[in-house]
Amino acid sequence: MKKCMRFLCLLLCLAAMLPTVAANAADAEGTTGSFTWSLTDGVLTITGQGEMDDYEEDAPWAKYKDEMEAVILIGDVTYIGARAFSNYDAITTVNFGSSLYEIGPAAFKSCDGLTVIYLPASFKVFREESFMGCSSLTAIHCSGRFPSFKLNCLRDTYGTIYYPADKPWGVQYIEQLETAFHGRIEFLASDG
Repeated sequence: MKKCMRFLCLLLCLAAMLPTVAANAADAEGTTGSFTWSLTDGVLTITGQGEMDDYEEDAPWAKYKDEMEAVILIGDVTYIGARAFSNYDAITTVNFGSSLYEIGPAAFKSCDGLTVIYLPASFKVFREESFMGCSSLTAIHCSGRFPSFKLNCLRDTYGTIYYPADKPWGVQYIEQLETAFHGRIEFLASDG
């Protein structure tokens, strides 16, 4: 009888652990080009060096887009591929690392969960439609020199771009952008 009770207790303990195993079942990992990626508890971590691939169709992590709340770039990621996160509304934060140079076409298009982003000093190019339609994006913090703004990179996005006070951007460039953005984007110097 004691053996049956122990066996029954063991079964009950295993049954209690099943929801925990099922909750972690959504975690995934893989490779894309020369990069590795892993998704753990809603955080997508991409590790590698150089330029990420562009995606004509869905990125390899696309089936997890509704669970993905944050993206972290580790290593020397210099380019985020075209359409890598297009229409990922659950993403609220992105850590761009310290080596990012360029954000590809439509990379974060219509990511309504993004509210604030911080770009490293290495950043230089907003490609076409990179943040187009990010309706909640109200603050973009740039810590480097004046970047290039390609066609429709911030279309239908309203907010403020903060640039470093110790590396001021040219007034003539800011005025041109304010005109081009039809007053939707404001530019302000920031101490950090």
